[in-house]
Amino acid sequence: MIMCPTACGCCELPQIVRDRDGAKPTNCDVCYQHRGQLPEKQLARAESHEAMLGERLTKCRASEARAQEDLAIAREKAATALASRGSLADRLVSVAENDRRHDCPAQQLAREPQIAEFARKHRERQDSSGKHDESLLGPER
Repeated sequence: MIMCPTACGCCELPQIVRDRDGAKPTNCDVCYQHRGQLPEKQLARAESHEAMLGERLTKCRASEARAQEDLAIAREKAATALASRGSLADRLVSVAENDRRHDCPAQQLAREPQIAEFARKHRERQDSSGKHDESLLGPER
């Protein structure tokens, strides 16, 4: 049995239709059953189209809801990663500023402009929100 992708000439929905006679199908399997101009066939056609569209609308709404949930989770993960990156950069820069005697790779990293910028933005966010992450600063010396 050969399956053919087509846009149904009746319901106008994209469908995967089985080949019935070798010619490219013009109607989907559901619409094939209600073809004709008799009033009963027209009513059956309208009812089946309404059911098909309702089913697709339900699936679209469910898909959109899943996409919205995935987006919210991704945004939360991005915010957490950004805060973590900023916090780490802030800690690295703070330690480097307090101990200028060493020139180890960590000190060199702390002086890189991008790391200093991450730390600055993190401090600004902390100051504007009134939060300070003291747990990352470790014991006072």
